[in-house]
Amino acid sequence: PIERPMEEPYVLCYFLGNNEESKKAARAYAVKKGLKLVTILSDESQSPIDVSFADKVITGKGPDAFLNLIRHAEYVMTDSFHGIAFSIIHSRQFFVFYRNKPTDKNSRNTRIDNILNTFNILNRLVSNPADWLENEPAAIDYSALGDILDRRRNESMAYLDNALRSIEKN
Repeated sequence: PIERPMEEPYVLCYFLGNNEESKKAARAYAVKKGLKLVTILSDESQSPIDVSFADKVITGKGPDAFLNLIRHAEYVMTDSFHGIAFSIIHSRQFFVFYRNKPTDKNSRNTRIDNILNTFNILNRLVSNPADWLENEPAAIDYSALGDILDRRRNESMAYLDNALRSIEKN
């Protein structure tokens, strides 16, 4: 059986960027909801508040612990495509922040935009944290996303199957 990583309900932060505004917004959200704040510390980039903004800091865990943290979170806050994807797969409520400014040449925001567009959940993008805290969008209706997720899974499996068959032929 998969054990809960914490007894108390929590908000999980999975931020790869060093945007302190996103982290402060996540803290304010957890306080507003009366939940603990757990963060997975990224080794990709750091900000000065990384070890102080959350109630619990997670480091050095593997993929199974990462997925377990998402599975049991009440909410996920992320700036990561994979944070979004696994939140959707595990039907978790989430909010996403851009890691980089849209004008940044190293931005990966198009991946975030594409997945949000695919599932028609653009309201999960937090572009103005102050306004978002006052006007939180309605929860994601995962029953409405099931067909899209099933179709995308089938397309992916067909692609992989076709790729593997083409390798076998050579």
